[in-house]
Amino acid sequence: MVFEQALQSFLLKKGFRRLEHHTRILWVKDQETYLALVDIIPERLPGQPEISIREKEEEICQIERDIMIRSGRKVERLTLMICRDLPEQTRIREMINYPDIWWVDRKNAEILIFERQRPDFSGLKKELEEFLIRWDEGEKRRNHLELKRMLQPVTMAIVSINILVFLALYISGHGDDGNYIGRLGALSWTDVILNGQYYRLFAAMFLHFGAEHLLQNMMVLLLTGTRLERAVGKIRYLIIYLASGIAASVASLFFTLRGTGDIAAGASGAIFGIMGGMICLIIKDTLGKRRSYMKEIGLTGVIFMAVCAASYGFVNPGIDNAAHLGGLACGFLLTFIITPGS
Repeated sequence: MVFEQALQSFLLKKGFRRLEHHTRILWVKDQETYLALVDIIPERLPGQPEISIREKEEEICQIERDIMIRSGRKVERLTLMICRDLPEQTRIREMINYPDIWWVDRKNAEILIFERQRPDFSGLKKELEEFLIRWDEGEKRRNHLELKRMLQPVTMAIVSINILVFLALYISGHGDDGNYIGRLGALSWTDVILNGQYYRLFAAMFLHFGAEHLLQNMMVLLLTGTRLERAVGKIRYLIIYLASGIAASVASLFFTLRGTGDIAAGASGAIFGIMGGMICLIIKDTLGKRRSYMKEIGLTGVIFMAVCAASYGFVNPGIDNAAHLGGLACGFLLTFIITPGS
């Protein structure tokens, strides 16, 4: 639940009701002699232009007059300006001229009330401060839980192995040496098919041509692998990852490297296997009319990543699309076989 939604729920519990005024959502509460009106100004999104406080005040004052005319009652209003930090000095100088504004600092879980601004409003101040503290504590717990969810053991072990292998090559002076990586364990038609060096089908998954290649693959692996690992469990996940990587190597050999002197390496084929596995689970959930896998994975994110990755491969030269599609197909089929459900 985002902060603004939680704040609205807090106001509902305090007896305020939702009031729609054209495109604005306001919160009102009947008092004995007046209507208490709360206006929430959400924090500005990145790239969104900043509107001056004077313009905001002119708009809400017009709304306040409209409500007063409609209801025939006096209106007292409070504007809550939501932000993640302290206001700049220029903002403070502008704000102190308006008594009906409170600055809500989410980062420090406090309300900033400047000189000449109302010290309380319908008894909200103390309870709003307590709400901010509870929200801050809850957000810290949620962030800690999300971090634990991200640090899945098998995915982290795979990422660590890839990084350690690259660092070993880099320290030895061969981090960007394609010829050395080819001799060490990358895929090539001659070495695997003609010389029988089948270990390369496995070893190539843990070799990368440079830091950028490694970073791209590990970032996607962290985003996708942790989701699939949570959904299917550690053992099934490891089987899907390794089998997809080997299937990607085989596809690369017979459709990309066959009869050439080129070499290939990288974890992307296995990562596409993870994507295939997640797509399979989404389809299983859809056909079974349930959301058990979808809760852990998320449909739109999977489709977006798969489409972007596939389109990247087809429009950029040097990308091994055969390995990607081979890994994707293996991950999909293997997940279908080894996971429960129709």
